[in-house]
Amino acid sequence: MKNDFLLDIDYRKNVIQLIKTEYPLFALGLFVILFMSFIIVRSNIMSLQMLLKPRVRIQNNTTQTINKMHVVSEGEDLWQIAEKYYGSGYNAFDIATKNNLKEPYVLNKGQKLIIPRVAKRIPTQGEITGQSAATTQVKFQGNIYVVKPGEYLFQIAQDIYGDGNMMNKIIDANNIPYPYDIQEGEKLQIPR
Repeated sequence: MKNDFLLDIDYRKNVIQLIKTEYPLFALGLFVILFMSFIIVRSNIMSLQMLLKPRVRIQNNTTQTINKMHVVSEGEDLWQIAEKYYGSGYNAFDIATKNNLKEPYVLNKGQKLIIPRVAKRIPTQGEITGQSAATTQVKFQGNIYVVKPGEYLFQIAQDIYGDGNMMNKIIDANNIPYPYDIQEGEKLQIPR
């Protein structure tokens, strides 16, 4: 005997009935799926932005700063040149950076150096005044710091934490890529 029994199931009707009876679970499942999709799409967009982010920072200043030029004399070194222009030998690093000099910073007589316009560092010549002899204290208590002209990360960390060697906290919190350049007016998150 032949079985001609056909199973006639209305799947659409059954699914609708199931959703009506199990609505809270259906809504929760739908919410979880949408939320996870949002998180995945957002993380993919963020990682794509990091890949496309330019490595070179461009200043938006419309005015150009004119730097001084220095012609190296016989026997001069960067420390002496920095003391001459800034009153601080510690600015030798700024001169070396501006002129793309590599260690050991050998200078030749007649070599032309650009003297950048940067803030003076700790004085290394002249009279010791109360201000230059004062110890550094923590002066900043906020969570966002705006970079001033000529500042660098070590100096900012010194002002904020009282220890310039803690600049890595600022670098990590702001994802600053090597060579850790910061620009005037840039806003930095300050982790506590």
